[in-house]
Amino acid sequence: MTFLLARAKGQLKTCARLMRDFVINHPEYQHDANVSNHICYDLIKEVGNYADIFDSLATENFEMLCENPSKILDFAP
Repeated sequence: MTFLLARAKGQLKTCARLMRDFVINHPEYQHDANVSNHICYDLIKEVGNYADIFDSLATENFEMLCENPSKILDFAP
């Protein structure tokens, strides 16, 4: 429930928002709605990095997060 509340309050970005922000801030993006293959490649690498970080945090902090789910906000990007 804490996760949903944080998402509703805008404290946690959705995956779509993270991807949009990445593309918009990419140095090659020309704000013309065209996303080049290079930007897509960089985005895929970035998504993989987020997945690795999340897996690592979840593994290292599994017991603490089970006891106090609101702590997930401490790891929000």
